Amino acid sequence: MKIKYIVFDLGGVLMDIDFNKTFEAYSKITGNPKETLRDSKLLLDVYLNYESGTITDEDFRNAIRKKLNVDVDDKTIDSAWNALLLDFNSQAISLLRSLKGKYPLYLLSNTNNIHFNHSNQKIATQNLAESLVSLFDGLFLSYRMGCRKPSEEIYQQVIKQLKCLPQEILFIDDLELNTKAAEELGIQTILLTDKNKITELVLNKLNYS
Repeated sequence: MKIKYIVFDLGGVLMDIDFNKTFEAYSKITGNPKETLRDSKLLLDVYLNYESGTITDEDFRNAIRKKLNVDVDDKTIDSAWNALLLDFNSQAISLLRSLKGKYPLYLLSNTNNIHFNHSNQKIATQNLAESLVSLFDGLFLSYRMGCRKPSEEIYQQVIKQLKCLPQEILFIDDLELNTKAAEELGIQTILLTDKNKITELVLNKLNYS
């Protein structure tokens, strides 16, 4: 079936990410080894709640302070949390620009307010776009939607808001868990395992749809 809408993930697709960078930052704050912090999964529930929109920015910062047992200011917390966000993939942004106006483009991301604001600023700093928002016709952000990938609910919300058949959507993500969940509902997908192949893979899919 012909593809009418293209939906992109953010981290791992449009933007490089490295969670170790955040654990390194936490290590500097606490004095604990980053491996201990990472492997303990101490912060996992905080992250999941924050990305699902069930806690506020301030709730998130306070929870991090409590879990890490530190007394640091908001800027320090935000800087450590944003450390995992690296550079945007310039090839992916060029692809978005080339598709804009030809297809409605959407972003579907497990994200949060602090990360999303930082991403908007980061893409401008890299001189790739005025903002991340400016590249899309609409945004599907987990913290605003109240659910995360790979839940069926988040994909159903996308289908409902786009008012189309699932088969008319192309979704690009770097995690198989997320693409499989989308495929189960009939959405066409690309599992991106090599960021340098994004243009080739997307254009091939569009040419054969």
